[in-house]
Amino acid sequence: MSGEGFDGNVDPSLIQDVEFGEIDAAIDEAYKHFLDDIPDAYRRSAESQWRDREKQAESDKQFFRNVYNAAMELAESNEGSIAVLFDIDDTLAKAIYDDETGNERLDVLRPVIPILANALTEKLGDRLHIGLLTTRGQTHLDDELAHPSYTTPLTEQMDPQFVIGTNTRYMTDRSPENLEELDHITNRARSWVADNLIERIAPALNLIRPILDPELEPAIVEDDYATLRDRIGGGVWADVKLAVLAQLAEQHSDTAFVFVDDRESVRAINPNHSRVRGVCAYETMF
Repeated sequence: MSGEGFDGNVDPSLIQDVEFGEIDAAIDEAYKHFLDDIPDAYRRSAESQWRDREKQAESDKQFFRNVYNAAMELAESNEGSIAVLFDIDDTLAKAIYDDETGNERLDVLRPVIPILANALTEKLGDRLHIGLLTTRGQTHLDDELAHPSYTTPLTEQMDPQFVIGTNTRYMTDRSPENLEELDHITNRARSWVADNLIERIAPALNLIRPILDPELEPAIVEDDYATLRDRIGGGVWADVKLAVLAQLAEQHSDTAFVFVDDRESVRAINPNHSRVRGVCAYETMF
């Protein structure tokens, strides 16, 4: 598994009490009624976005397996809490806009998410914490915590300490105190300036190294774009969300983390880390 990121495979003994046939049937049923609760003002947009709901249901089945198996693998090797952190856009939910003006946004929760949360809760009980780690602003997330809309099915499992927006334009007093610094350092590491490569990337490497796949670091240091492209879709290893994730893992030594994101940078996470797993949803995005 080293060098490829977590691929969703895990010892069958860890998941023997989960009937994937029943899970698949529940996902198929959810997609049969998926658009029933979409307000009429957004119906045309929703129909256009999810034309092939059978194909999306198949994607959700794989998404369930990948996330569930990653959480179970960590639960087997760790005695503490398991925090499953989701990116929002194209991973946990999708934003669509009203048919008439295109100005009013509606966030639609991925149908598999309540099914996944229930299955994880049944297995992990109070050990499970669900969070959000997203480029959306903290203001949006704070509003969603106070008045849940699309995250309503996750209310019982949602842990506010793990609900983090990394958009520095919309920070609140719940944002990480050093978020602007993390954002600056990771942005600078992605600069297209050709000179002073090590000077630019070293601070970001120091931030992310605790969870970085050690096999990837030589390619980063050597600016080996071909390898980076093959592994993580390019030079996007310097992701502020990964810096925040590394910080969370350090701050919460009694918690294991699964981070689910459609960005390929999640593949930079060490697949053998004892308390952190990355699940890339690029091929199973919503």
